[in-house]
Amino acid sequence: MKKSAIGIISILVFVVLASGCTSEVTTENKTTHFEGNGTSFDYPSNWIPLINTTNERYIVAKFGDPNQKINDSISTAVIVEKASGLTVEDGKSIFRAKPNYEFISEKTITIANTNATELIFKTTEQGIQLKYRTIMLTKNGFLYAITFYAKTEDFEGQNANFDMIINSFQIQ
Repeated sequence: MKKSAIGIISILVFVVLASGCTSEVTTENKTTHFEGNGTSFDYPSNWIPLINTTNERYIVAKFGDPNQKINDSISTAVIVEKASGLTVEDGKSIFRAKPNYEFISEKTITIANTNATELIFKTTEQGIQLKYRTIMLTKNGFLYAITFYAKTEDFEGQNANFDMIINSFQIQ
């Protein structure tokens, strides 16, 4: 009798384990919401503000990952800029005029219900290779440029954070 009870319990344990009755721990990225100067977006809650935007002419916001640094400077960040009277073509010309920038790709995407241009390029600054992703769109007479950057080797790993900002970006 004991042997059959142990056998039944063993079979039940095997069935439960085989059926996938396990718990899975998942973590979600926590976000912080930014709203200012006619824009809003979510960004990773562990990122920090990098400048006082009230002192900058075109910069709406700049946040960076304090865990990604080069010589005490944050190497992974997003900069949101807004300029009156410029077009996407003007913005592209400004970026293309920068020395030592190698353009990788350009494509059209939709952001904030508006067609936008996405540029991917890379450069070397102070001996460090950086990769950039800039998205530009015009709305209500303003050019908006959202620029993400990271060390080339960290860039792909940051795309989920960059996409979160892009997908939540709104213009009021």
